[in-house]
Amino acid sequence: MPGSTRTTRNWWSTRSPGWGRLDILVANAGVWNVEDLPIEKMTEKQWDDMIRINLKSVYSVIHFAVPQMIKQKSGKIITISSTAGQRGESLHTHYGASKGAIISLTKGLSTELACHGIVVNSVAPGWVATDMSNPVLDTKAGQKNGGQRDSPGAAGDRGRSRGGRSCFLLRTSRIS
Repeated sequence: MPGSTRTTRNWWSTRSPGWGRLDILVANAGVWNVEDLPIEKMTEKQWDDMIRINLKSVYSVIHFAVPQMIKQKSGKIITISSTAGQRGESLHTHYGASKGAIISLTKGLSTELACHGIVVNSVAPGWVATDMSNPVLDTKAGQKNGGQRDSPGAAGDRGRSRGGRSCFLLRTSRIS
């Protein structure tokens, strides 16, 4: 089940022994419901699924990576949140809450893990065109809120992805 600690532990244990060093971890997970979902109509299962996938998945992979980074006395963890985690998201409150929790998790871990030489930061992109977000972004309201698809660099423009993946260029080395 995506987001379960057991799934992450099983995956991690089959891959990590032969990897050697773990210098950088990008912790990214995200689902979005296409249809608006007012809080009074949201089921507990819808809430739990969003939190399990968007937040618990990030927690789980960090949980299993940190011991290796502590052993190395170094590492970089980059979480992927969302601007929805900074401002909230009307009719998608469970999404905004999950991404806001990632921001808080990142802030706490950055202090907790600094003494081990582990740096923790977060990237909070706005709308990124993916197979998951395109149905929303292709609506008139989505274009108004997410920017125009064919005008890169314009104010309010959303990012583009290739094959459902987005690229972030991050400097993770220490400045001398």
